[in-house]
Amino acid sequence: MTKLPVVEANYCILCDDVREENNGKGLFVGVYTGTVESRQDPFEGRFACAIQLQVNALGSFPLVFTTYFNGEERDTFGGDFHAEETGTSFITIPAEFGILAGSGALTITMTAGESEPVTLLSKEFNQRLDN
Repeated sequence: MTKLPVVEANYCILCDDVREENNGKGLFVGVYTGTVESRQDPFEGRFACAIQLQVNALGSFPLVFTTYFNGEERDTFGGDFHAEETGTSFITIPAEFGILAGSGALTITMTAGESEPVTLLSKEFNQRLDN
């Protein structure tokens, strides 16, 4: 029998911000559905990610997120995730890429417990300095 990872990502949405409304509903602001375009030079790559997780095991385990621009590691962050039940869980994380100059690829990976890193998101970044 194949052992499931302790947690898997069902989806990851890159946006400018994730907010919670007064009624408890989540609000995604500035969702990037395709290429991330910028006319700023340089562009400070600060985003938010909304991630739905599939939790397959109970307990506490580390979740580590790493951001990359053109394959170069930009930020690593995370902490202990506490799973009190299996099923789906929703989290939001900051996605810091630092100063972005030029065009390239934005990538976010997740490592859950002792599993291998998995790519959550890969988006093209296009810095357009023309009028």
